[in-house]
Amino acid sequence: MFQNLLKQRYRLVFGYLGNLFVFFPIVLLIPLLYCIGNPDVFVQSLAFVTTAVLSFAMGLILKLTMRVRPGSPITIQEGAIVVLFSWVIAILLSALPFIIGGHLNFTQAVFESTSGWTTTGLTLVDVETLPGTFLLWRSIMQ
Repeated sequence: MFQNLLKQRYRLVFGYLGNLFVFFPIVLLIPLLYCIGNPDVFVQSLAFVTTAVLSFAMGLILKLTMRVRPGSPITIQEGAIVVLFSWVIAILLSALPFIIGGHLNFTQAVFESTSGWTTTGLTLVDVETLPGTFLLWRSIMQ
């Protein structure tokens, strides 16, 4: 009986995470708007498309396998776990464009995205050499 309750709670947590990360690609694709005025940087912005596809696939898999009904109530503990996982996953996904684009290594990219989402303001990038799409992404995170 306790195992069924635990499975149900896990299903709610991962179902809500799936719902969140199906829509996270919308934010990830905003830097592509920069390519409208500067088509020469489109190749560099493919890192955002790759990350958006990964986020959407992960969210869709969680959403479809967990099958949580919209508006399903969650407890405070489940909500806290959803917030914790969403922050960690969002930071890791936000770091991927920097890594895929070859501008930062893993540690630097995670630091940059953590600094952005927590609005700390610290940075490791040279704003003089970073392409405009990545500067826009840093601005969105902050």
